[in-house]
Amino acid sequence: VESGVDSFATASFFKVILFSVFEMRYLLVIWKARSPALFAAGWPVIRRHLSMLYARIYTSLLFGFMLLYFMSDWFRYYVLLLYSFWVPQIYCNASRGSVGYVSNLYLIGMSITRLFIPLYFYGCPHNFLHAEPNSHFSVILVLWTALQV
Repeated sequence: VESGVDSFATASFFKVILFSVFEMRYLLVIWKARSPALFAAGWPVIRRHLSMLYARIYTSLLFGFMLLYFMSDWFRYYVLLLYSFWVPQIYCNASRGSVGYVSNLYLIGMSITRLFIPLYFYGCPHNFLHAEPNSHFSVILVLWTALQV
């Protein structure tokens, strides 16, 4: 179990580094494209809004971890909530009246790669955390993701 925890901690650390470097940068590019008037207002305004953006992201992350810790009995529902990752895109497309912004190949590819980790823990009987497999929940998770796509 010790080597499994070390492997998981190392993978988690690298994921945080990748998020901090690449995904936050991507988030900032999207934010800049959606609010060009803000960037014309000057550096102090940008800095204030950027601070608020970072505060919201990391407060949500901290609140999510606390919620996960205190409500560990409801972890499966938490996983279902986390794997509703296409719902914001659906809402954005519906509110703007746009159709087909994201290619089907991208939707399917991202959905499959994001499902790999929970399906490993809930579907594989010999996972490195020795978590109890639950094929019923695995099917529900796959169907929920497929319904979003």
